[in-house]
Amino acid sequence: MRIFFITVLFLLSLNLIPLNAGVTNVAGDRLVLDHANLELFGTYSYKRISLINNSTLSVTFSASSANGWGSVQLNADSIFIQSNSMINGLGKGGVNNNSCLPTKGGGGGYGGNGGKSGHSQSVEGKASGNAYDFYSLSQGQNGADGVTGGDAYDIGLGGYGGAKIMLNCSCMTLFGIISANGANGKDGGATMAGQVDGGGGGSGGGIGIIARSILHKGLIYCNGGKGGDGTGMGAGGNGGGGGSGGRVLIEYKNAVIVTNNILATNGQGGTGFGIGANGLKGDHGTKVYNIIPDPPELITPLSNAESMNPPVFKFKAADPDTSTLYYKLEFSANNFATFDTFDQYSNPSGWSKASYASGEEAQFIYPNNLDEGKIYYFKAYAFDGSVYSDPTSIIPFKCGKASKYDVESGKAVEKHNVLSLNNDGINDYIELTIRGNTSGDSIEIKIYNLRGDLVRQLPLNQTQWDGKDNMGKPVESGTYMFQVKIGDKISTGLVTVVK
Repeated sequence: MRIFFITVLFLLSLNLIPLNAGVTNVAGDRLVLDHANLELFGTYSYKRISLINNSTLSVTFSASSANGWGSVQLNADSIFIQSNSMINGLGKGGVNNNSCLPTKGGGGGYGGNGGKSGHSQSVEGKASGNAYDFYSLSQGQNGADGVTGGDAYDIGLGGYGGAKIMLNCSCMTLFGIISANGANGKDGGATMAGQVDGGGGGSGGGIGIIARSILHKGLIYCNGGKGGDGTGMGAGGNGGGGGSGGRVLIEYKNAVIVTNNILATNGQGGTGFGIGANGLKGDHGTKVYNIIPDPPELITPLSNAESMNPPVFKFKAADPDTSTLYYKLEFSANNFATFDTFDQYSNPSGWSKASYASGEEAQFIYPNNLDEGKIYYFKAYAFDGSVYSDPTSIIPFKCGKASKYDVESGKAVEKHNVLSLNNDGINDYIELTIRGNTSGDSIEIKIYNLRGDLVRQLPLNQTQWDGKDNMGKPVESGTYMFQVKIGDKISTGLVTVVK
């Protein structure tokens, strides 16, 4: 598979696979730029994207857009950028924008803090965003406009921050350039004696790449823009602050990445004129390289197995890049003609914890009872805070019938039922229904053998036992005692396990 992948990349790089000239879009299936330029804004999906023969895909800038300026997401099976072609998300220089937070010519901040201008009242643009979340990447912030202390002036304008560029594909080949640099601030220029600031530099933008396979030998830039120089007559002016570097996030499975060709450096401060102070440079941005997590290992229910009702889903995953993992479960009653999604990252309800350590067992309890004996389906994903794993295979299962007990707080249970671990769909687990007012009381259930050895302790407030011990193995045939602690009161009962 690897040899085939590299062979295809080599043929593409030599143009031995024919491509139509110009801009080609066949029924939404592919986007090919061959010695052509194209501007895009928004989200687009294709089977194949190719940029060859001095082609440029530019990110359209629109300050009035609902999503801000300079944002594009491309989804594709494959993305190929030849060495003489590029995706260009450069910020625009010298733009008057009153919405940016820094003042007095300060540089824009995103991946780091923007630099201050030489003006005594200058402030820096603060770092923002999440360097580890593909979907939280953003455009770089603008540098602030300069100000003056005199009566007549021509202030420098801050530069736009770089664009947001998000590429999501199975296979990516980058020999060319992906750029989201912030623009330089405009120099201040006084027409009379006065103190003038140059505009601040825009910060680098956000570049996110998710690709199962990457061959990267090109260049990726999201550098901060330089602050404008202070100019003027008489005393002179202060230089604007430099923009911070942006953010680069790359998630992959198999990759050849030249990390020295990926830059998120700071923008330099502008030079003060005369006795005016120089602006300060911004901070460097952030670069993160993560391996896409593997799908979680399923613990229960396994394929075509019986489940408790409502089902309890358990799985775990290990990830070398992070100590914290989240999970997503997709559940269907009709083999995914339709399905429900339970995403722990956005809503931890139903999960035993808000997040899990890498390799720790995760548990989700379905919120409703299901029809006994009916086939249901699910698949699960691991999420590292940046990107989701591939899903597990689709797992069919059905809810078995329970051996049911009514439990009243503080009283012995006289009923003695059978738990049959023979996978026949009957009495596959015990279900303890707690009667009476137990509001505010925690419920703790322990299972003992007749020698008094603790066999299983259920998670707090779980009231079903599937006949397995604390190691997840089915217990031996025999009689067991369950102890139910409700608040400070204890109830006990017996169950016989047969196989």
